[in-house]
Amino acid sequence: MLLFINGILNPLEFDPELRQATSDLKAILAAAVATNSALVESTHMLIAVSRVPAGLTRKYLANFGITPDQWESGLSACAAASTTPPPRQLTEACLHPSALEALRSAERHAHESRLPRITEAVLLLAALENATEHVKSLCADADIDTKTWCVELAKVIQPVVPLD
Repeated sequence: MLLFINGILNPLEFDPELRQATSDLKAILAAAVATNSALVESTHMLIAVSRVPAGLTRKYLANFGITPDQWESGLSACAAASTTPPPRQLTEACLHPSALEALRSAERHAHESRLPRITEAVLLLAALENATEHVKSLCADADIDTKTWCVELAKVIQPVVPLD
């Protein structure tokens, strides 16, 4: 998997449904711009994955009694605001450590699950695993057990082993 080409995040390594729902991952960057963040965090990835219509993220949020708008609003308040202008493109240099680790984790999960691309479920899992302390606190306050959620997502992405 080639996540970065010349230091820029490569959207072709992501599932077409995720790419379409996030405008080739531009929704991640848009979330950083909307929160006045100098760096793209895993928080912004969590906002972006909730944009997949009828996606897994939205199904989980509905089970938690949370709308996508509430999710985005809560997460937006968790992102670190800055007086430095937000990034203009998704480069490796503009990634907060939480986002960089989330992408590395997503790459690893996709490989281990024998997936050709990073899916919504994989990116959601990776972003939750690498959530900032503010996001973890927000989820705890909303009675969302992120560890249990990650266990469930890991089961969803497990490869299907054919029976011989």
